[in-house]
Amino acid sequence: MKRLLLLAVPLLVAGCPGPEAERGEPAPSPSPEVVDATPMPALDVLGRVRERERLICGVSANLPGFSIQEGDAWNGFYVDFCRAIAAAVLGNPGAVQFRVVAPTDRFAAVQRNDVDVLLLPTPYSLTRDAIPHIGFAPPIFHDHQAVMVRQPKPSKPTPKAPAQRPIQRLADLNKRSICVESGISSRVLQSYLTQAKVAASLQTAPDLAAVLNQYEKGTCDAISADLSQLLAWRSRQPQKQEHTLLPDRLSWEPLSPVVHSGDDRWRTIITWVVFSTIRAEELGITRQNHGALRSRPDPEVGRFLGTQDSLGIELGLDPDWTTQILDSVGNYGEIFERHLTPLGIPRAENRLRRNGGRMESMPFR
Repeated sequence: MKRLLLLAVPLLVAGCPGPEAERGEPAPSPSPEVVDATPMPALDVLGRVRERERLICGVSANLPGFSIQEGDAWNGFYVDFCRAIAAAVLGNPGAVQFRVVAPTDRFAAVQRNDVDVLLLPTPYSLTRDAIPHIGFAPPIFHDHQAVMVRQPKPSKPTPKAPAQRPIQRLADLNKRSICVESGISSRVLQSYLTQAKVAASLQTAPDLAAVLNQYEKGTCDAISADLSQLLAWRSRQPQKQEHTLLPDRLSWEPLSPVVHSGDDRWRTIITWVVFSTIRAEELGITRQNHGALRSRPDPEVGRFLGTQDSLGIELGLDPDWTTQILDSVGNYGEIFERHLTPLGIPRAENRLRRNGGRMESMPFR
């Protein structure tokens, strides 16, 4: 299927929306994120990672809860998944080189093999899956584009200045301004406003940091960005109560690891590293108890921990690769609770499927 998509690239460029034209927005000009579609030889990413004895993981800089650098140390939700991959393929969660990648360069960085895996907010979608040499693993975080407002400060009403009502829904932003990142975020917001018949003005900036800076300065009444990032920003503010999230959810964003599509085995490894963190939580296996569970006669647990079957050998992994992941970062719930719960980000759709969420592992057998 990927080969057919590659053959169709000239037609896509000539007559179809580019990788950023999603969810029905008008097609933008060709994206600078995409590089040449020339076929490339088959890759052996696992081989090159083991030869250099470290994983190169592409991440965002200063993304609260997800990837933060403090001195020489990195911390965050995405950072832990980089370490889980290194633990599975190298047996060493510390064997990771973190490389900061700008959002506009993320796909080119994968296509050029500058990184082995990309872990920064990247929604999985049809048009992006059709980008030459780009492949996706399962989503590791389900997000939404949302809107946050700065509530007007209480004041005594006067005949000339009646009291301002709190902003409780998107319609209350009629004839007000909203700060938003240029590109797909602004197009999604504008489409939603048009459908809702809300005449708000958009103040765009090239990246999230600039958008947040505009909002902090008070140049706009509201800000639109990914819900997780709005919550992360608000968690650091001294007056959190001044900033309210509106109930509207403008889009669904299934954020997924990105790899080069020229190596099916590597994409499969990343896929099952993701599933392993989810399956461990489904089985109730944690960073603390997996050692004790190894001796119990439970076939599901035995297969998962490699005591009964050596699942993963077909991928070139050691029999204890899931144990290495658990030792380094724990299960999905532990990773989420460690990095995102303190910021006030709810599990919501990132709960296990049996608990009403979207997270579910494929069978380990």
